[in-house]
Amino acid sequence: MRRKDDEGKEWTEDEVTAEVIAIVRELSPGVDRASITAKTTFAKLGWDYWYRLRLLKPVRKRLHERLPAQVLMDKVKNVGKLRDMVWALMEDA
Repeated sequence: MRRKDDEGKEWTEDEVTAEVIAIVRELSPGVDRASITAKTTFAKLGWDYWYRLRLLKPVRKRLHERLPAQVLMDKVKNVGKLRDMVWALMEDA
């Protein structure tokens, strides 16, 4: 299954997963990059409630989706949930 981002680029779910993990790895200096997977919680990475807001800009730039900040802060607790949120915002191709 493929979906389109807000700029019309088509993505598979695996591609979105890989991109989200790459973004989280870039925002997690000092953390073993290989240990970050879809199951990794932001608490395990040492991210506080507000640090998750740093995801907004790279997700918008690379995946062309605007995440609702309040939902990101309140409901998204791990990398897999972040991927699910981005995937849900994309349109069916």
